[in-house]
Amino acid sequence: SILDKADALREKRRQAIAKLDELLQSVFLDMFGDPVTNPKGWELFKFKYLIEKGFHNGLSPSKKGTVPAKVLTLSAVTQSPFDEKNIKEALFKSLPENKFVDKRDFLVCRGNGNLNLVGRGKFPKRSLTDTLFPDTMIAARIDQNKIMPLFIELLWDNHFIRDQIERSARTTNGTHKINQKALESIMLPLPALEFQAKYSSIASKIKKQQEGLIDSQVKLDVLFASLQQRAFKGEL
Repeated sequence: SILDKADALREKRRQAIAKLDELLQSVFLDMFGDPVTNPKGWELFKFKYLIEKGFHNGLSPSKKGTVPAKVLTLSAVTQSPFDEKNIKEALFKSLPENKFVDKRDFLVCRGNGNLNLVGRGKFPKRSLTDTLFPDTMIAARIDQNKIMPLFIELLWDNHFIRDQIERSARTTNGTHKINQKALESIMLPLPALEFQAKYSSIASKIKKQQEGLIDSQVKLDVLFASLQQRAFKGEL
């Protein structure tokens, strides 16, 4: 009975998080329309025209490396939201400055065995001066005078973008990959900045609520695991 009640709380948190995802999508579609049909006639641009600096891949650990550092794992950008705790320790030959996590960079998953995860992208919540991003990610410094981070994050998960990414992905030894050239050619609708800013203001409030629920979900998962152990030991 105790486990059932705890599990019911976990399920309610999951449902609430999912509902906020639906709300984000609903607000987006209400303001901008479906990118596939583009009913509001927004002009389309190639992704490369919305980048302040060129794309660049992250840094691969080296077997001959002697410099220790933290590096993101792919799950930092393939899950929602961005999670800076998904890191590992590795050795590198050197630590180039442009390979550290910068909150201005849109980080994109370059390759994965799961096609649905290839090309997924997130903005870090903050710059991490002690953490690198790996060679399995591509960084794109967004020109925020043209496109806003919260707008592109939600747009990027829309099936209009996903279809383009999955068509562009190539398979090598069971791993699906997308390269910089393919990313440059992704087409995006671009509303005026004032509309993007209005959406970002609403989205940031929704995301703040969502992050609070996700933190609560993590704590409930830990609690549930602890209760399970106590139940199996007969201590409840």
